Amino acid sequence: MFTIGEFSKLCGVSARMLRHYNAIGLLSPEKIGENGYRYYAASQLERVRKIEWLKAYRFPLAEIAKILPLPLQQQREYILRQYDWVKTQALEWKELAHRMAYDLHRMEVFHMEQNYTATLVQMESEQVFGLRRCIPCEEKAIGNLIDATYQQLAANGLRPSGKPPIMAFYGEGFDPENADMEFLIPVEGQAQGIRSLPGALCVGTTHTGPYATIGGAHDMIAKWLENHPQYEMEPVSYERFLTEPSKTTDPQQLKTQVLFPVKMREKA
Repeated sequence: MFTIGEFSKLCGVSARMLRHYNAIGLLSPEKIGENGYRYYAASQLERVRKIEWLKAYRFPLAEIAKILPLPLQQQREYILRQYDWVKTQALEWKELAHRMAYDLHRMEVFHMEQNYTATLVQMESEQVFGLRRCIPCEEKAIGNLIDATYQQLAANGLRPSGKPPIMAFYGEGFDPENADMEFLIPVEGQAQGIRSLPGALCVGTTHTGPYATIGGAHDMIAKWLENHPQYEMEPVSYERFLTEPSKTTDPQQLKTQVLFPVKMREKA
């Protein structure tokens, strides 16, 4: 079982929104402890993913509650009607329409989930240069952070080591409107602005495909943690870009390693 903060970080939904889902009967905690704390199970992540997936298509929460219990074909009919409406909107809807077309195709041809394997991974210490900001967790803001980091790297006369860059996420929970993020570039040598990123024991898995569908990797890590209760999460997580988005035009070829540092629980 996970606290609301841990569950928030695993599913990428703020604790405030999870409380709202509970209040309207859309998603209730698996258990409420004698101390009043809310606890969630890994099995509930699938419902969160579906809620966020349908929210991204601009379905109201009341309508989402009606759609979730329906068979897949009827869900697809709802989405097809919404897709027809989206296509008539202005250019600002173009990216969303593309994503919907992609997901509808996957529903028709493929299973919605990848096959992930989560394992313990030793993340080695390395020298990095980074910029840390609290930003909305959206493509434009993240892209600006990445660009600014590379620009500052060049301005400082630093050289990348060639190892894949890393995005770090800090904090106990996750706030999509004000996420505490740091883009880290492995570098060579010693100079001002370079620091050592400490090594860590992590639960890790690799996601292949568009970044928008990375949630399944988090689901697998949650299941691993639930099956290994001797470990607890640290208040930081990493995504290592094994294939940098700027170096490929095919989102299907993107590879992202998802890493959640863990430690052994103290014995009672």
